[in-house]
Amino acid sequence: MKAAVIEHGQEIKMVDIEQDGSGSYLSALQSLVGGNVEAIDALYGDSPLLWVNEEGILSALTPSRALYTNKRMENLGYLSRDGDHVVKDGELYAIIFRTAVA
Repeated sequence: MKAAVIEHGQEIKMVDIEQDGSGSYLSALQSLVGGNVEAIDALYGDSPLLWVNEEGILSALTPSRALYTNKRMENLGYLSRDGDHVVKDGELYAIIFRTAVA
């Protein structure tokens, strides 16, 4: 599978990710993000757009990128991460820590 690896302070690079013996990409994704993976699918629907380290903030990893809401999320009534309001287009939605894979 072709993927873009997004690292803090570096150019985005394209890589080939190989399946393991059971046909899963999980091990390769965990290796790239440096731990357990969390899929972020909010921005464009049900298919994950990004895989990130799920413990990024807890492990004090370096912040890498900011994710902002889009018009689709606003129209569908997505709640803010703290759940106190429906998001508006262009609001800060999440911070990605360390490496992300798209």
